[in-house]
Amino acid sequence: MPFRTILRKLTKSIDGYGAILLDEEGEVVDMFSARASMELDVIGAHKGIILKMLERTVKDADNIHSIGISTDKMRLAISPVKEGYYVVVLSNGHTPLQRVFREIDQCIKQLEEEMG
Repeated sequence: MPFRTILRKLTKSIDGYGAILLDEEGEVVDMFSARASMELDVIGAHKGIILKMLERTVKDADNIHSIGISTDKMRLAISPVKEGYYVVVLSNGHTPLQRVFREIDQCIKQLEEEMG
């Protein structure tokens, strides 16, 4: 199953705005956007940079499982997939982050299978 199909399924399962698969440099591997006007690649690159900065800040960076940011209008979730890869998800402000992360965990299993 192509990455985009997995990311689309994830986005739709949480009524999200989009999902991005990033490599360790913050480059977009693939993405799905439910909104044509949303520049997910730019958002994804910035989130990759943020994650790297957080990893350097935290002593036990290997233990970071995920990062969630919640605002009134949006939820942002970042989770590692395989070594050097991350998935970034943007959802509406009504979807609980716990649900987003639960769906991300299912998505990660599929992404890892696709990566081999």
